[in-house]
Amino acid sequence: VVAAAEREEALVSYTKERILEMLRTSGLDKNNDKKISEEEFNGLLEIPEACRALQQLGVDPVGLVDFADFIFEENQALDFSDFMEVVLQLRGTNSATVKDMVDLRRFVRREINEAQKVLVEALQPLAVKLSGERIDLMLAEEKRLQQMEQ
Repeated sequence: VVAAAEREEALVSYTKERILEMLRTSGLDKNNDKKISEEEFNGLLEIPEACRALQQLGVDPVGLVDFADFIFEENQALDFSDFMEVVLQLRGTNSATVKDMVDLRRFVRREINEAQKVLVEALQPLAVKLSGERIDLMLAEEKRLQQMEQ
């Protein structure tokens, strides 16, 4: 068990070094800030050797593309170590934990709240227009009733 854990740790460490070196040598990390942006991430996934390295860790590079929005939630570049931590959490061999479910719930709630805000903002002009038309109809009906009484 200890030997397997040591091999795993060595593989992760070696793969991190390889991927970081690929970022440097490929020219993707143009500003040499040792951070990875979504653009750099997409470029990295176009390097076959990087994809093979990720596969050796049990990470599906093709599936990883679908998680780009999750990884770069607020369009911010991540420190390389933070990026690799997130990538390692997305390994196919990992089991879902209670923390993962809580994080998922929080994420879904945030997305729903954001969608609700966008929807309310989009429908606001329509609501104003409809309420104005309703008032006009009510006034017209009241005027018609007054004319009938006369």
